[in-house]
Amino acid sequence: MNAVIDGIELGKGVKDLRGQVFNRLTITKHLGAGKYGTMWECQCTCGKTTVAKIGDLRSGHKKSCGCLFHEKAGAHLRKHGKYLTPEYGSWHAMVQRC
Repeated sequence: MNAVIDGIELGKGVKDLRGQVFNRLTITKHLGAGKYGTMWECQCTCGKTTVAKIGDLRSGHKKSCGCLFHEKAGAHLRKHGKYLTPEYGSWHAMVQRC
């Protein structure tokens, strides 16, 4: 007989992975078998939840709920963090006049 987690019977060879951490995601709940594999609900370190396949977690394809992408993109686009200051506005206007 297969194990039952959260009222959902695990398939043959599927282990209970609740509590395991993959990058920023901690597995919290088994959601059952999907079309492409076993689906798990995960809690991100930022507090949001997301759904992922175990293969994506193990391979590193899914590292967070999406917050990691936004952090990296924000750091890449932000050079000095002074974009919205009055001094930057004055400097930008000066450069545009020249």
